[in-house]
Amino acid sequence: MILKAFKVDCHLPKAPRIIEVLWHSPVFNWIKCNTDGTALGAPSLSACAAISRNNLGQCIGCFADNTGNSNAFFVEIMGIILAIEHASEKGWNNLRIESDSVLATSHGS
Repeated sequence: MILKAFKVDCHLPKAPRIIEVLWHSPVFNWIKCNTDGTALGAPSLSACAAISRNNLGQCIGCFADNTGNSNAFFVEIMGIILAIEHASEKGWNNLRIESDSVLATSHGS
């Protein structure tokens, strides 16, 4: 609205695809940690982050980390590693990690 008030013509791109994502809480006595990483190129500025929630969906921990110059795969893996370290420091033994990186979470064939 502000841009229109100043008569700035903006051409917002259409979303290529919109998908619904539902978050499901972990079972009782488990912690679910959702991780993600991003890099502007390969290699370039990058970071990773995670949020941990209990079975009630309450945030019980989170972090964000600047990983310097790296690639997307590295920061996805670092997010998972740091989430495991964070859980270990908190004494969380029942941990489920979720990531949008298929490569970082693949189980092999």
